[in-house]
Amino acid sequence: MKKLFILFLALACLFIVSCDMIDTSMFESEPDIFTVEYESNGGSEVMPTEAYDGYITKRPHNPTRDGYFLEGWYTEDGDKWDFMENVVTENMTLYANWVPLFKVTFESKIGKAPEAQYVGKGRYATMPTVSANGY
Repeated sequence: MKKLFILFLALACLFIVSCDMIDTSMFESEPDIFTVEYESNGGSEVMPTEAYDGYITKRPHNPTRDGYFLEGWYTEDGDKWDFMENVVTENMTLYANWVPLFKVTFESKIGKAPEAQYVGKGRYATMPTVSANGY
């Protein structure tokens, strides 16, 4: 029994000594934080966001621009940025891509004409409903 206790004590000491040899520096360093700047290309100002290296960044508030709608954000290389998939690995700038809006107006032979709609290129206007007394 005494030999078993000495063996156990020796193994415990070996374990404690080996734990001191483990490189824990990777657990002690802070992860890199990168800044994502936004170039709104004529739209309202967008504040930068931050992300840890290898993580996604929060989608910023959409800027506004009269006569346009924001189609998406793109990298300098022209790749569309997906805020749910793409990860940040360096300081970077994303660029707004704007699509012009077209005014669609409606005429009505009965009742009041529906409100005009603003529609982006390649998009569809919503079918309006018209009502008039007696119809």
